[in-house]
Amino acid sequence: MSILERTAFHAKIEPHRPAIILADRIVTYAMLADVVDALTGRLVALGLPRGALVGVKIGNPARHMALLLALQRAGLASISFSDDPVAVPGLWLAALMLDAPAPTWPGVPAFVVDDDWFAGSAGGAVEASPLVGDETCRVILSSGTTGIPKPIRLTPNVLAIRLGQKLTQMSGGGFERVMCAMNLASAWGLDVSLAALCNGKAVMLSDIGRETLDMAALYRADYLVCSTHQLRTLLELQEERLTPCDAVRWIEVSGSVISVALLERARRFFAAARLMVCYSATETGPTAYAPADSLPPVDGATGFVAPWTTIETIDANDRPLPRGAEGRIRLRCESQAFWGDARPGGEAPWFYPGDVGVIRPDGCVVVTGRASEIINIGGVKVAPTTIEEVLLLHPDVAEAAAVGVFGADGVEQPWAAVVLRRPVGEAALKQFCEARLRHAAPSRIVAVASVPRVGGGKVARAELRETLSRLGREASAPRES
Repeated sequence: MSILERTAFHAKIEPHRPAIILADRIVTYAMLADVVDALTGRLVALGLPRGALVGVKIGNPARHMALLLALQRAGLASISFSDDPVAVPGLWLAALMLDAPAPTWPGVPAFVVDDDWFAGSAGGAVEASPLVGDETCRVILSSGTTGIPKPIRLTPNVLAIRLGQKLTQMSGGGFERVMCAMNLASAWGLDVSLAALCNGKAVMLSDIGRETLDMAALYRADYLVCSTHQLRTLLELQEERLTPCDAVRWIEVSGSVISVALLERARRFFAAARLMVCYSATETGPTAYAPADSLPPVDGATGFVAPWTTIETIDANDRPLPRGAEGRIRLRCESQAFWGDARPGGEAPWFYPGDVGVIRPDGCVVVTGRASEIINIGGVKVAPTTIEEVLLLHPDVAEAAAVGVFGADGVEQPWAAVVLRRPVGEAALKQFCEARLRHAAPSRIVAVASVPRVGGGKVARAELRETLSRLGREASAPRES
């Protein structure tokens, strides 16, 4: 049974059951099915060629989800933009649908989706031919930390496998209401939302910190999904003003390395919840996971290898390393997504997520850093997250991000950017770090208004490195007398 058939079935047997919950409204399964019918009719009437890629930028998450379902039902692929739309190399963008004025792109027909599109169907079946099998139904932009969009292709077959895996990972479906802080433009946010809808559950959608907590409390969410950065933000909001989220039984966290200290903070504010740590990527879906209390108490422990995944570490020559040896991580799984031609038969090729880590003898994956982000301090290597976690221990530091910056002598030095709660001098922060990091302490710490981030709250390190390098050049430039 496809995603479309399952959501339609829930609308038939439990029409008044909540499907999507926003801060200001509840959409039932019957309402969702009615709107998907209306949208499908509109899309079919456009006469776009089968499989054409349609760009979507709609702020309302309920409308966004309905439109994604309708596009697949109408035989059209979708790509969502959470920020300004970008051109995707190698793709023909058939149309751009927004609830705001559309930009003008040469050769790209653009049209605005207005309220009339979501008014509901006039009744009667909609004749449509949904995308199936290995046809492309969804393209997701995976930027990692580079900031350069990389299109990833999903098919109905791959998506169905992912949803089965996701449901297994999400406590086997033992939940009723999911509070998802990830937006629908991400693979993670889409997988979580579809897993809930395919199983007749309710999904709550908001990526605004205080609103996330308030909705989780008001609507009694029992499963919370957020990135590592979002979890840190939620905990800071809880410290400012506690919002009791007594119904939350599971918190799924992923997106970047999570520290033992952050897990301990989470346990203080979500005492009734069990934290699920997950290692995943846009290209693969979840590949390792486990409840935090089942993991070794080390920073970067991110779960046990899932049964549908093969993960190993390799050396500089791509030779596999024994378990327990640190190296570059590579993996492959049943649910890999690709760009270009359909995956050939047989075993999937290796995927290199760019992480460095260890696969322990018991199968626990411990991520120690990103291969491209490791800072080499005169032969001593340190992950930027190690510096960031120490800075975040300082009571006056709200956010921290570290990168390697090459000085005029060509030697790499660790620099850090911090967002401060209260003014504090650089010398005091450096002394704080030196007492805990010794030789790995940052040589410069710069106060900034905000840390540049990409999807899921990951630090945009290339952009940060350029900013810090520029500030360093300006600081060292001779001043006019």
